[in-house]
Amino acid sequence: MIQTMVNDATDNLRDDLELSLRNLHVDVLRQFQLQSEEIKDLFQKQTHALESLMHENKALREENERLKKIY
Repeated sequence: MIQTMVNDATDNLRDDLELSLRNLHVDVLRQFQLQSEEIKDLFQKQTHALESLMHENKALREENERLKKIY
């Protein structure tokens, strides 16, 4: 009888641990997905900012060359 109770308690503990571990894996994957999306958004914003700066730099160089020709 005690052996059966110990076996049942061990089985329940194992099942609970398996479920907890599975839930942990799901949470880790969910967090990874969210962080991946945030990083992707940040990279897109940085890319857009860099492209804007490159266009502005090009326009300023062209203006600088025009001014050099005038003076």
